[in-house]
Amino acid sequence: MALISPALLGRQTALFLRLCTLPLIGEMILKPNDKTFARYIRACKNPDATFPEDWLEARREMVHVPGARSGMLAQLRAGMTFMGVRRRVLEETVRNLQEITLRTLLVYGEEDAFVPSRYVVEAGRKLPNARLLQIPKAGHCLTLERGAEISSILRSFFNDVEEPKGGH
Repeated sequence: MALISPALLGRQTALFLRLCTLPLIGEMILKPNDKTFARYIRACKNPDATFPEDWLEARREMVHVPGARSGMLAQLRAGMTFMGVRRRVLEETVRNLQEITLRTLLVYGEEDAFVPSRYVVEAGRKLPNARLLQIPKAGHCLTLERGAEISSILRSFFNDVEEPKGGH
């Protein structure tokens, strides 16, 4: 199993996201316009990273789709409040991590503005067969910022299958 920029592993999250959970404030923050879109993109990545222009253009168009804002707000509000990730969501996510015995790769960006790295590190300690990999100078959208590198890391991880104990 591989988790790239995993979220919902700890209570704290970006202030921007928590503010969006507040009635009316969330609607004002997520106005469907280019300024809001640019602010969100800046928060997703390392300042020096660039995203593919075709991906950016597709996301710009999605911002203006009727219902997009209400859908995004509903998703945020289901998982968190202004205080952070909802306790029940957090408990359901981390309660049984130690029972997951799959080989697990946790990949996270050193400069992730949405998910504090300490939560990923703590999850890595709880998962019995976890390997942690921090990507330097990278934000939350690793597959966009460092797509080729992440692809190579995943190929290597999934191709490196250990022989089962007992030799068969």
